[in-house]
Amino acid sequence: MNTKKKNVVCLIALLNIACGTAIAQEQQTDVETLQRIIADASSRGRLLEFIKPKDERKRILESGVPPERVTEMLEDIVRKGKSAMEKFREEKWEAYFRGWLPESYRIAEYSASYSLILLREFPGPNTLALLRECAPFEDQLISPTAIETYIALAGGDSVPFLRELIEKNQHVIKIITPHLGGVISDLKKKGRNDDVEKFHALMLEQLRVQSWTAAERLDAVLCATLDGYIQSVQRVQLAQKHINSENNFAREGFAKIKAEVDAVPADKRVDLSKRFKFLEQPKEKGEN
Repeated sequence: MNTKKKNVVCLIALLNIACGTAIAQEQQTDVETLQRIIADASSRGRLLEFIKPKDERKRILESGVPPERVTEMLEDIVRKGKSAMEKFREEKWEAYFRGWLPESYRIAEYSASYSLILLREFPGPNTLALLRECAPFEDQLISPTAIETYIALAGGDSVPFLRELIEKNQHVIKIITPHLGGVISDLKKKGRNDDVEKFHALMLEQLRVQSWTAAERLDAVLCATLDGYIQSVQRVQLAQKHINSENNFAREGFAKIKAEVDAVPADKRVDLSKRFKFLEQPKEKGEN
């Protein structure tokens, strides 16, 4: 504003109106730019699991949209998409139940999920709260994407929230387990050992109570990320639990694991309960 003419009320009013119009137009342009990027990704058939947020961040920043504005728009897209999906379910439950989903539903689902992934590179002060809201939402894309983004942003601090989710829905562990291997690997590279320990504690807790299918997946990640787990007493206990199951599939699934733990001499086994105090102490002689 021209300070020399600030006493001219009418001119100030006109300048304010012009400024407000310019800002509104700029914001509209920002929305259209981001929407084009998302639409472009969709038209090229980009699957969510192949999206690399850092690459997308570069594309978006090159478009000239300020990062804070990107965050605001992404969160708005998530809220609107989730709201549209909820409205469809409420109004046309039978169609939803039968899988008769219109293109508008799929667009809302994809746009919201895509935006949740991009929030890993454009988080704001309200992002974690939004992710906590989306995590329990029963959708094959939105729920796992929200959970994985929460883990990516919060690191080891996400563990209490993950426990909360698992208590409400045991299937959550199957959603997060495939993601944890990469998360732990990245945390190790950054030297964030305390966060790594928190995730390992969560996985060992769940190993004791989950179904054999979930336990098998957890076992694989622990073998790859937790030193000493492969030859641990706790893995012996896990194998014994499921190899003695009445479920044929469980016995077959753990046959290989049982063979692996049997091949480890008793005096070579590691007791992880010395490191993770909540674990069951060895009961059989020689397992220490």
